[in-house]
Amino acid sequence: MKGKVLDITQSDAIVSLNDGSTMDISLSKLPIHINIGDMVDIPFSTLESLNNNVFNHDTLGNNKIVDFF
Repeated sequence: MKGKVLDITQSDAIVSLNDGSTMDISLSKLPIHINIGDMVDIPFSTLESLNNNVFNHDTLGNNKIVDFF
């Protein structure tokens, strides 16, 4: 899916997708040396692929109970 870079932070880029939605994507998933205004190819075909846990390696899992006291 193609998108246009709207803003870049130290670790993420805000990308406007072709369908009108906006996404915060890690810079590690995008080509190096991108600039604001560049068109990028996002490495997934549909937003449903994100919702269906296709990118499990991109999510944090915490299935342990932590005792803070």
